Amino acid sequence: MEILLDNRLRLKGLDDQHADKLKKQFTWRNPVYWTARKNRRPCAHLEKELVLWQEDAGEISLPRGSINKVMDWLEKQGIRPDLVTDQRIMPEIGQVMAFSGTLRDYQELAINEALNAGQGVIQAPTGSGKTVIAMGLAARANTPVIFIVHTSVLLNQTVERARQYLGIEPAVIGGGRMNIGPFTVALVQTLMRRDMADFRGHFGMVILDEAHHCPANSFKRVVQQFPARYRFGLTATPERKDKMHPLLYAVMGEQVFDVSNADLLARGSILRPDLSEVETTFRFRFRRDNYQDMLQAMARDGKRNELIVKIVQKQHKKSSLVLSERIAHCKLIAEMLQKQGLKAASLTGDVPAAEREQINNRFSTGEIDILVATTTLVGEGFDLPQIDTLFLTMPNGNRAKTLQILGRVLRPAQGKRVGRIVDFRDRRVSILERQFQKRKAIYLNFSKE
Repeated sequence: MEILLDNRLRLKGLDDQHADKLKKQFTWRNPVYWTARKNRRPCAHLEKELVLWQEDAGEISLPRGSINKVMDWLEKQGIRPDLVTDQRIMPEIGQVMAFSGTLRDYQELAINEALNAGQGVIQAPTGSGKTVIAMGLAARANTPVIFIVHTSVLLNQTVERARQYLGIEPAVIGGGRMNIGPFTVALVQTLMRRDMADFRGHFGMVILDEAHHCPANSFKRVVQQFPARYRFGLTATPERKDKMHPLLYAVMGEQVFDVSNADLLARGSILRPDLSEVETTFRFRFRRDNYQDMLQAMARDGKRNELIVKIVQKQHKKSSLVLSERIAHCKLIAEMLQKQGLKAASLTGDVPAAEREQINNRFSTGEIDILVATTTLVGEGFDLPQIDTLFLTMPNGNRAKTLQILGRVLRPAQGKRVGRIVDFRDRRVSILERQFQKRKAIYLNFSKE
């Protein structure tokens, strides 16, 4: 039996009995399908099983990140490969990339651990400098790098960081550009539309930003086309609410480093959260199939909205972020705040990109001091560290989303001592109370030394 490692993990000559056992190991129940079925949501379009293996002419191929799991399994079966061939590629770089900056001790450790492992996931919370770690990896490995992102905001930010820390002008794939260089920043959507055969062998390192998206077919398909020697995923929140995160590790490799909140607090890289609970009188007869109806009723609840405006007026300091889940709710709250004489503006997905940039600039200069935004719009790539108070007006029980939201207010800035969070607690609805308790546990965890 032989093993070959390139863009995937390939096993040749495995006997039928063990091949069938291995296929079962990499045929998983699809948690998205079974959750939808349990909650009586449409699921006919979903696959019941996730089949991670492929077979062709006696060869079984698997996601490359699973190599340690497969080798352990083979050992337990008493199987020793006759030959292991490593065909991952690491081209020489044509331009020196020297890191200019100072790495924090945990960033240095993350880089060393990752390079020793060769592939895997680096978990690093907001404020830890994930992109700086990536630049350090690129400089240290001395091979062409492709850094994959999924939004134009992240693309532009990464381009700026490459200029700052590597002293080079990075190549770009996306937004009408198609350039290859020693350090290339690429939009996954553009890579999905292109035949990558002519350049996928150019890179010795693949870095996937916001790697928790990897279970999506687009990310999974793109990453697995590169036979690069190094493959790393960066994320603050590898765990997914849909329980698909094992797929992330199968493709990218196991977690190789975890930056702790305690380290970041001790270094002053993030601030300690300061939680205020505001209890509402909102009531709703919740059933398993009417969650969205409940959110709609919440957004239209006049008494609850008046409470939100009253609390924002009372607790707003210099720079506040008011978060909702719905565009119409954001606009309504912003209008109500404006009527009270506050300098508020709504920042939602239906606002053109150029206008959103203007609003962000006005917020940065203090012309606007309250942003009312949807949580999706202030996710990955949103960076306004001057925000000192966050008002969470609509509920969620999603750990990843809560961590992302928390990151918006914990970034250090001049004059900030803590990140203030005002969370509206809907105690009278059991599911909303459970969601609040989940969020509160996350806030308290960030406060631990």
